[in-house]
Amino acid sequence: MTLIKDNTKMRKEIPNRMMSATFALPIDERRVVGILDYVASDTGVTPMAFWIKLKPTDSYLDRELRASGKLISRCLQHGESLKDLVDTLSQDNVIGQMANYLHKNMEDINTWQTARQETAYAIDRSIRDEGVIWYFLW
Repeated sequence: MTLIKDNTKMRKEIPNRMMSATFALPIDERRVVGILDYVASDTGVTPMAFWIKLKPTDSYLDRELRASGKLISRCLQHGESLKDLVDTLSQDNVIGQMANYLHKNMEDINTWQTARQETAYAIDRSIRDEGVIWYFLW
């Protein structure tokens, strides 16, 4: 019996360029920025990477949030669902709050992506929701 589970899942290949959605949340009087990199297909949006930054940068908490974002990104690339990650993370920390907010708003990202595919023009759009601004770039 081995203690280490065999890794049968392959890491998803990351494209050179991906679409992204950026949002900022005020948490504990700080501006925390989340960037979701995703791939769109006919079936919907697949999250590939989630980056988290704290403004101002270069603090201990900023470094911890960046590391947590990298860990979430690796989990997404190995096939973990965003819902499972959110269920694992607690709401009493910054990374848990950011992931939970993202999960609750994935439908908005999917709706926006579908609408963008249906229109022929490409312009930057921002959606305002409860003091949070979403920016979609492609």
